[in-house]
Formats: sequence, structure tokens, C-alpha cells
Amino acid sequence: MDPPAAQYVTTADGYSIAYAAIGSGQPFVFLSGYVFPIDGMPWIFQLLSRIIPARYFIEVLRGVILRGAGIAELWRPVAWLSLYTFLIIGLAVARFKKTTA
Repeated sequence: MDPPAAQYVTTADGYSIAYAAIGSGQPFVFLSGYVFPIDGMPWIFQLLSRIIPARYFIEVLRGVILRGAGIAELWRPVAWLSLYTFLIIGLAVARFKKTTA
């Protein structure tokens, strides 16, 4: 007998959720610079990649793992990631306050 989670994933709704998760995250992977270099993208995609936090995360990972970079070299992507973090947490807190009020 399959566990309940395995039964759910094999239903039509489970497949729909899996496809939605993959389909909604895939553009972020492509625009982050992980698969294709950002400099080789059309200008509109280069602009779109600036609003995706994964781009800055990839920059930090490449800097630390490949070059051994320190915070002095990586302060810009770290600052953008921090800004995104505070923005999302702030929006979440504001929305939570609205739902509990």
C-alpha cells in the first residue's frame, strides 16, 4: 500500500502541481545566468534578469566557489539579496497583519 503522499502525486492534481512548479521556476533558472550567460541574452532578457534574485545568488556562488572571492568583491550581489530578503519579509509581515486584523 502506497503512503498517502505517493497516492496524491499519482493523481491528476498531483501531476498538475508538479508541472506548475517546474514550469513557473524554469524561466528563473534560464534568466539567472546559470544555464546561459546573461551577456549573450537579448537586451530585454538582460533587463528582466536584474529583478530575479537567483541571478545575484549565482553571482555569489560563482565568486566564492570558482574565484574564492570575499565580501569586498561580492558586496553588490549580497546587498541586492539582502534587499530582496527585507522586501519579501516586510511584505509578508504586512500581509499577515492584514489577515489577522
